[in-house]
Amino acid sequence: MKFNIETKTLLNAVNNVSKVIDKVSPLPALANLKICVEEKSIVITGSNGTASMQQTLEMETGVEESGQCLVDAKYFSEIIRKVSGQTVEVDCTDNLMHIRCGKAKFKLTCTDVSEYPGIDLETPENRLNCPMETLRIAFEKALVCVASNGKEAQRRPVLTGVNLSVDDGQVTIVGSDSYRMNRYAFIDMDCKDTSITIPRQSCVEFLKTFNDDVSVFYDEKKIQFKTNDMMYQSQLLNGTYPDVSRIIPKSCLYHVEMDKNELLEAIKRCDFVKSDGKQIVHLSFGAEESHVDSKSEMIGETYEELETVELMSDPIEFNLNGKYLRDALDVINSEKVQITTPGIGKSLIVRGSCDVLKLMSVLVPVKTY
Repeated sequence: MKFNIETKTLLNAVNNVSKVIDKVSPLPALANLKICVEEKSIVITGSNGTASMQQTLEMETGVEESGQCLVDAKYFSEIIRKVSGQTVEVDCTDNLMHIRCGKAKFKLTCTDVSEYPGIDLETPENRLNCPMETLRIAFEKALVCVASNGKEAQRRPVLTGVNLSVDDGQVTIVGSDSYRMNRYAFIDMDCKDTSITIPRQSCVEFLKTFNDDVSVFYDEKKIQFKTNDMMYQSQLLNGTYPDVSRIIPKSCLYHVEMDKNELLEAIKRCDFVKSDGKQIVHLSFGAEESHVDSKSEMIGETYEELETVELMSDPIEFNLNGKYLRDALDVINSEKVQITTPGIGKSLIVRGSCDVLKLMSVLVPVKTY
């Protein structure tokens, strides 16, 4: 194979595709980029066995000879990144690659293409139809609650992913670590009913890689994000995602509404008061006075009155993990926040006054204070 191309264009594609390649690959061949050169295009593929990225570069001119090769991703990207010329020429024959750019010349030993594992990159049959911005918002809000480490992640690996379910046209995207949950919902009447769990890192890569409108395809084994020139694919997590509808209170007797920023700033101001590395806050909403406080035998205590509270029920108080409450407030776009619960010791629903149909956060109260 032989081609010449603008250095910046090639570097951008190599950087994109190299994101999925692990520093320590399960198979030696997966440490390589697969470059396929055709008459009118160059296709660059990278994979770690679980996730794969592929970018297609349309070539009106520049291709002199078709072919394919496997080249070490680390060394190839380092060379392309450091050369100073505007165009680069790549020539590979008998697994020896010659790279020329300006006055610089390089040789890289390539791996035989036959050693690259077979990866199914066929487009799945089911499609999710939604605006890019809607999917981006849903993933960002769900990722906040995904279990990233600790005992719960080891005990229930399915919680390390974001669950995407479709039921009669309602698409629900959920993240949970079993102590809290963020749920974002929207409508797609053309989408087939399903329930799949996408690895956390795959959602992160999607958010980092795609800015334009993207098509989303899925089946029971994988999910695929595609644009005209780029494709990112990931295997799904095995296991049944917990039925999160069971932890959402069906009927709430206690209802509070207040200014979101007042509560958020009050929680932040008592952040330094921690016990065993955790911030536990006590919230009390009463007819005469409402406040947030936190205390620690080793550090001290804080107390702050809340002035914008509108109590729409009997008085209520509860204890929460301060970080979880801050995270729930941070993803709310409304000026006002609503907190509802069936009663003391029961799960709480936190949501913005303007987002009651789309976004919901559920927090499990702390039993000891």
